[in-house]
Amino acid sequence: MDSLAALRDDTLRYFTDGTVRRRDPIGPARELVRTAPLLRLGGAWVASSHHLVSTLSVDRRLSMDARDIGREIRFAEPEGLNHVFGLMLNVRDGADHRRLRRLTTGVFSARRTAELTTTVTGLVGATLDQVGAEGLLDVIGDLGVTLPVRMNCELLGVRAQDTEQVLVWAKTLIRQINRTGQTQAELADAERVLAELTAYVTDLIAVRGRDPGEDIVSRLVAAHRKDIITGEELLAFVITLLMNGLDTLTAALGSLLHTVLGQPGLLPRLTDAGLARAAFDEAMRLCSPVRVGARTVTEDLSVAGQRIPAGSVVILYWAAANRDPGFVARPDEFRLDRGSLKSYAFGHGMHHCLGAPLATLAGAEVLRQLAVRFPCAFVDLGGETLTWQDGLPFCAPQRLFVRLAVSPAMAVV
Repeated sequence: MDSLAALRDDTLRYFTDGTVRRRDPIGPARELVRTAPLLRLGGAWVASSHHLVSTLSVDRRLSMDARDIGREIRFAEPEGLNHVFGLMLNVRDGADHRRLRRLTTGVFSARRTAELTTTVTGLVGATLDQVGAEGLLDVIGDLGVTLPVRMNCELLGVRAQDTEQVLVWAKTLIRQINRTGQTQAELADAERVLAELTAYVTDLIAVRGRDPGEDIVSRLVAAHRKDIITGEELLAFVITLLMNGLDTLTAALGSLLHTVLGQPGLLPRLTDAGLARAAFDEAMRLCSPVRVGARTVTEDLSVAGQRIPAGSVVILYWAAANRDPGFVARPDEFRLDRGSLKSYAFGHGMHHCLGAPLATLAGAEVLRQLAVRFPCAFVDLGGETLTWQDGLPFCAPQRLFVRLAVSPAMAVV
């Protein structure tokens, strides 16, 4: 078997076998960038170089929504949830996506994100308080799942007393995305949760209709009254925003702490907010929380000397592009002096993650508070071997625990 055929086999195995991804979060990224930046895998093409990923991610002949070419796709089970997910901003494309995306202008702006700093600081601080010195922080459970939903509730003006219930609903529904094979009991439970969340969001929309404010829900209600969005789209949009970033931020925080705490002597330096932000950006480049993105080709393309026919799937390998030596020198090293380097940790182009500013804010604040309060914190797996989640799109440790050590003596294991 020649080297290209072997690489093709390795890549196919990595993309189709979750057990391989559990051991290796990066996969064949380096070799693809070096020898096959555009590799054909049957009816799909894998783009891995920074140049190709950058170019293809903004090419409007590649669609996020395979329904644009008449292909039926399912986003989740059961059917009711599939219908709602199919209306969401992140799976729409073309004119529909632009129409919906315009409604978010200013929602995640620099000004509004800065206003959320106090909220995020308090949420992170409260979580660390609850665990306490010498305690064991469950990064995925204590931070990764709860923090994004609570931030989204604050952004949407959800009442404080409702936040915990919204969190329960969101955690149940997010598990259904891209999942099949559920039992009838699991499907029935998901339908029940969806009905409860739908009723809650319907009431929230009605309240904002009667008493509008400056929040995004009020803006969406006004857009509905102007026939800019349909009633179903309004409902799906608010549900999207409540669940926004749940997978992404969970993956980001897990990868962040695994990467940063693996750099000897780094954490105590991150008391400065600017350095904490630089560390977040570099950790996301090295271990992209959004590993890949898929697009459907809507018309024949010629890319890097290869013909890609309409109907094909192009896989944008964000994680590989972030480690391309043509993009950044010494790409496998963690460095804080890379400046304003813009990686593709949260995608690129029209479908760049809507909540990326919030993820950056939260991640940098977690690092800063750990540096100030627990400068000797370390990953503590209790003797277990670290494994990674086996899903393809998102990259995160399956479980990650951090011992909140204050002094070096506590950090001896």
